[in-house]
Amino acid sequence: IPLELEAQIDDLLVGRNRGGASGIGLAAAAASVPAGGSASAPSAAAAAPPAVAAPTRNPPEIITLLEQAERVLVEGKCDRYYREYLSPELRRTLSGRTLDTLVGSCNRSIASRGLLIAALRIVRRSAPSFEAGGNRAVYDVEGQGLPYDRYVLERVDGKWYIAE
Repeated sequence: IPLELEAQIDDLLVGRNRGGASGIGLAAAAASVPAGGSASAPSAAAAAPPAVAAPTRNPPEIITLLEQAERVLVEGKCDRYYREYLSPELRRTLSGRTLDTLVGSCNRSIASRGLLIAALRIVRRSAPSFEAGGNRAVYDVEGQGLPYDRYVLERVDGKWYIAE
């Protein structure tokens, strides 16, 4: 995706107005209308202030985790991704065979790896809601092309990990 288009999409997601919307900006807004939405919804959404206060940004520690995990996946180091960035709590619930299957699927399938990378990028530009005393960051990723509706990070011993 060209950087300008990605920046416009990011602006739409956080409710910023860049002024003088271009055709590309309008197309991106139209693409974000939920199924069954009206044709007038994009312009109304762009003109109306967000219903909720502007979302908070991800803390720097989370951004670092997401960037490092993405870099490892782009380099094709799936074993390292699952070993270093997946929550120890979550890894404990997975059998060795299940973890091997996940790593193998990531190594063999560019589509599987691409889905993991896309999720990291979506989460990086999203605002979390924090739970468990600030130790769980929960992201609503519904309707963003992922096969799940939420993405969860958790802090274990002061370090952030991918939990779901």
